[in-house]
Amino acid sequence: MSDSTAVDGGIFEESPSDDELESPLPPRARPKGVEIVCIVAFILGGSGLLVSATGLASSVFARKFQTTMAGPAGVPPELQQAQAEMNAQVMEIVERYRWISLPLISLKLAVEVALLLATVRTWRLQERGRKLLIRVLWIALVLETLQVFPGIVIQIETQAVTREFMQKIMTSRPGAPQQASQVATKLVQGLAVVSLVIAIGWMVLKDLYYGLAARYLARPEIAAQFRAAESGEPA
Repeated sequence: MSDSTAVDGGIFEESPSDDELESPLPPRARPKGVEIVCIVAFILGGSGLLVSATGLASSVFARKFQTTMAGPAGVPPELQQAQAEMNAQVMEIVERYRWISLPLISLKLAVEVALLLATVRTWRLQERGRKLLIRVLWIALVLETLQVFPGIVIQIETQAVTREFMQKIMTSRPGAPQQASQVATKLVQGLAVVSLVIAIGWMVLKDLYYGLAARYLARPEIAAQFRAAESGEPA
């Protein structure tokens, strides 16, 4: 209780102490743009980490999985033979491009981990985290662009094998109309085109984010806010 008191209507009021007169400094606000960049980076980094880990595992154990996988029961022998040939051709395609796809997937996995770590430090308004995130974003942009091209080539060649397999299925059925075979072939081709457009479009969107986010974090006023947050001084 302080030394001085006041009387107001018979009620004794305690005068505020020196500690109570000192109002605490408000917490430094995180820029909205930084929050948006970090939230999107968390989403892309987490989903990319899962996709890269799955792709790496499937690339390493694809051959073993194919040899242990049994065909469905009740399928005619000629169809089983056609499916076995298709699987073998698909594996040849995967093996042909493993020399480039496997290193790219491994690098992508490392970049996704670095992206998540840098995003956490950036969210905490750490200057080193901001600088690290800028570098990781540019690396992710380059790697994302490089990775899409072998993926497209593999997808095109795989779709060609699938289309051939569909034609064998339709022609092996007795009494199957020729029109049905043509429809199935066009359907496979249409799905291949749609999947390619989606893959390229997704790559473009991610690259736009990586570039714009890196340029935003590199702005002088954003850098000043991070330095001020670490020093505790106003920006």
